[in-house]
Amino acid sequence: MRTAKWWRCWPGAPLATGFIWNPSGCTPKLPDSVPKLQQLAAKLTQLGFYGLLIVMPLSGYLMQNAAGRPLELFGLSLPSLLNTDLALYGLLREIHGWAALLLVLLIVVHIIAALYHGLIKRDGVFSSMVKVSVTANRKP
Repeated sequence: MRTAKWWRCWPGAPLATGFIWNPSGCTPKLPDSVPKLQQLAAKLTQLGFYGLLIVMPLSGYLMQNAAGRPLELFGLSLPSLLNTDLALYGLLREIHGWAALLLVLLIVVHIIAALYHGLIKRDGVFSSMVKVSVTANRKP
């Protein structure tokens, strides 16, 4: 039987990467010049990232369970939580696929917004993100 690669199964990888990049978990406060609608969009984007970074590995894990495929993580066999069910597999595959598409879309929107604030508006949003990330990774 085929087993999935560990790097595709480990749900903590993207979250751990985000925590290493910004260990405080805090985002910089947006300047007052940023419209409320953009502030709301920024908050929803951040929540979307975290939500999708939970949905992606969970749906992938359950999808593989429903397909009857064993999974290993760092050489350890993970328990199967579901019985083989191809209809459920199809549903979970759809959820996994749409979540992946939404995650890529959010990444693209995030990059566009960062470039907009850094190159066009020059309102300090981009530099505050870089400043927080750099200072958060410094050792005392």
